[in-house]
Amino acid sequence: MNKTHQQNFSRGAVRGWLTWVLFGVVISQISCSKQPEPHIPQEGELVTWRFAPELVIRTRLGERREHVSTGQHDAHFYRPSVERYIGQFPIDYQPERFDKISMEQVEQMQLGGDNGYLEFNLMLNDSQFKATDANINGPNGLDHVDQVKVQIQRRGIVDTWTSTADGYTSFKASGKGIYNQDLSSQYGFDCYLFKYEGSEILSQVCYGRSTNQKVSALKIQFMDESWIFMRAWEPIYGGLIVKVRFDRRNLAQWQQIDAAIWRLLDAWNIAPETSSIQAQQPYHPKFSD
Repeated sequence: MNKTHQQNFSRGAVRGWLTWVLFGVVISQISCSKQPEPHIPQEGELVTWRFAPELVIRTRLGERREHVSTGQHDAHFYRPSVERYIGQFPIDYQPERFDKISMEQVEQMQLGGDNGYLEFNLMLNDSQFKATDANINGPNGLDHVDQVKVQIQRRGIVDTWTSTADGYTSFKASGKGIYNQDLSSQYGFDCYLFKYEGSEILSQVCYGRSTNQKVSALKIQFMDESWIFMRAWEPIYGGLIVKVRFDRRNLAQWQQIDAAIWRLLDAWNIAPETSSIQAQQPYHPKFSD
């Protein structure tokens, strides 16, 4: 091959390579242009979310919460477009109600909540403050002493007990707890002192009656000197795990908090109560009076 032919070949190769590069850039831009910006729900927006088999939330969203960065990988994990956060409301909040839909309509809807949670907050004692998305499990999970954070998950098939009441029955049968008469009498639930295996530190757990007759019981855990977790895992609405965090100084309001949560879920839910799961009355354990 002479020198002229070599130069022509080289120019052709370079042109071909540049053509493929430009083609790739154009295709990439076209592909990117086809991806719409994810919609981030806004305050006042009317949403319809099927979160559980028998729980379809239809409501207008409350004020949006501020984001708390989780560090250098925050941009990867923070996805507000898939969050199912309803808002923050006074404990006596009365939401707008909407007409029920048929079970056939419910079954045509996809289950939402890609991050796995349905969330909302309550405000106690007429307090007003801004909400953040600080982790409910973290040491600074509450934004204010009068805040209640509610986090709900769809219930999986691998849960340890059928219901909260079964957990209480199992705990009592283990004989590991020492009944705490003083705390039980003060707040109206059954409290026990016990030690985790391999630990000499006394821990405390309580169980109480829910204000909702379709909920078998509530579990109250003292996480440290300042805050409380109240939990329930129940077949209601097709299966839910409910986690509630609030400050220990508001422990006397645990029943009001419980009642507000179930009242709001009932008001927001537009699915019909036609399922045997919703209609059944669960087993309720015997509590001390």
